Amino acid sequence: MIRGWGNRALPVACIIGVFAGHLLHQLPPGWVTMSALAFGLLLLFTARGRLLAAWLLALGWTLLNFSQQVDQRLDNKLINQSLLVEGRVIDLPELYPDYTRFRFRPLTRDTDNNLPDTLLAYWYRDRLDVQAGQVWRLELQLKPPWSRINFHGPDREKWLFAQRVGALATVKNGQLIAQPAIGSAPVQQVRSRLREQIGRILEGRRAEPVIRALAVADRSGLSNSDQDLLVATGTSHLLAISGLHIGLAAVAGNWLARLLLLLMPRFSRTILGFRLSMLGGILAAVSYAALAGWGVSTQRALIMIAVLMTALMVSRTIDPLRSFVLALSLVLVVDPLAPLSAGFWFSFMAVAALIA
Repeated sequence: MIRGWGNRALPVACIIGVFAGHLLHQLPPGWVTMSALAFGLLLLFTARGRLLAAWLLALGWTLLNFSQQVDQRLDNKLINQSLLVEGRVIDLPELYPDYTRFRFRPLTRDTDNNLPDTLLAYWYRDRLDVQAGQVWRLELQLKPPWSRINFHGPDREKWLFAQRVGALATVKNGQLIAQPAIGSAPVQQVRSRLREQIGRILEGRRAEPVIRALAVADRSGLSNSDQDLLVATGTSHLLAISGLHIGLAAVAGNWLARLLLLLMPRFSRTILGFRLSMLGGILAAVSYAALAGWGVSTQRALIMIAVLMTALMVSRTIDPLRSFVLALSLVLVVDPLAPLSAGFWFSFMAVAALIA
């Protein structure tokens, strides 16, 4: 056995199980998925069957997610139909010059019109100010999550599926029903308030959309000329919240914790003080990842930084490959549809190349 491989065997089994689900050309019957999950749970309690259990559970979990998302796609009878839907805005609306785009979750269920759990809504004409957590009654024209064939660009239909969007919707008109309730989408509300504050302070300045992109991962304010400039200079990746930004947040949190500990000399130079400073770095990284919207690259960076700092806290040897495999397996378990996005491959392949 390769030295240290036992520490990576279970995460690797999970990774293989998730990718095995992606390799299937069609979904098996539901009883096959449930059997894989049940058999995996039984094997999990046996000493020699844990690797197979991890593989079966990962495979069954992936197939279950695929099945649920397929079931969530818009019913054919509702295509191009206009419906009055009451629901909640569940993310930070993107404010483009010609339209506003946001995720909308229906709150009322109609047995005759079974809507998907998540709609991607576009508001073009007479649009109103939409905030995360608000409840709206909208007249929506519904379309399936399809897109035109693009031979030279990303697969938008695959992206919509990975984002768990069940239908596209065009807003005809809307009425605000309720402001965000306490505890409703708290992270999105913080992102919204921070974006508004940035807009007030930097209103009219060219740096405003760049600061918005770096602070809350909202790139909707970037003009076409700014995007062309980023592409021409090869700096587009600097505005995509990833490992660099999460790492800087962790370092800043670590140093801030150290400065605060200087006020308590009794702990500042002890092992407890060192561990508290590492914990401060992890908390800062988690906070910034939440503000950035929990993208795949953000999840990967956060998990790897958490593994690194936790290893330092407990004085363990750091194995980069082990942390990479652990991050990959956790991201896949949290979201088995993640490999459908290009950002997943770009993020993990870049880190694999650096480790190699």
